[in-house]
Amino acid sequence: MDLTRLRVAVRPHADDPHRAERPEFSVPYLPDGCPAAEPRWSPIDGVYSPHQGTVCPDCLPRWRRDADISAPYPNLLPSGNPLVILLEPAPTPARGVSLDLATCLDEAGFTRAGWLPLPGLADTFVWDHPADQTRVILHAFGVEFHLRHPGTGQRFHTHLGRRFSPARLRHLLAAGGYRPDTDSVPHPAPPPEGWALDSDETALLITIADHPDAARGSLVLDAALAEALHAGWITAVAMPDGSLVFAFRSQR
Repeated sequence: MDLTRLRVAVRPHADDPHRAERPEFSVPYLPDGCPAAEPRWSPIDGVYSPHQGTVCPDCLPRWRRDADISAPYPNLLPSGNPLVILLEPAPTPARGVSLDLATCLDEAGFTRAGWLPLPGLADTFVWDHPADQTRVILHAFGVEFHLRHPGTGQRFHTHLGRRFSPARLRHLLAAGGYRPDTDSVPHPAPPPEGWALDSDETALLITIADHPDAARGSLVLDAALAEALHAGWITAVAMPDGSLVFAFRSQR
């Protein structure tokens, strides 16, 4: 059974009260029926379940209860593209989508975004990168990243919980070669094992002494570091062992 030969477009009914949050999307059409299991299904499209992320003659009547389903058409998507895709973007994120998260991903090139019903996941909002065949998924348990290593092009999958820092988000995107930070001031490159922190995050860690070297500090040193961070004279990086590394910011 070929998952990539035919597709159908799914357009929620116009009288759906939530139509603005349910854009048109496309899924594979399987004329021989949806299999009970599909080992080729990728986590980038959710968790496979028959008749959930695919359409066949048996489940077509059920799909038509909530949406208009197009006639099957040949698949023209490039190899490696997600199988469940948006055909129209949502006008604006809504209903629990962080504006900061949406802005950061948009700056990184994930410009096709909207609520997309991925099988096995509830309330999924996705951001797709049109050029890279990569995807970020927001769902009830956090944020999933389906990215590629910039050097090899090999896919990798990672996850953030429901609460995370902006620096951690930027660090994960940087691992995929994306640089959403549009700050024009040059920043020192962080050590390969660490991730950059903003001034507020670093000042908080210093203030509450939540790092391994806290016992060797002092109120005077902590105050000087906080002042330098907020003035933009230095930057900070969090290392895997919890320690903080500081560097002078480059001057023009």
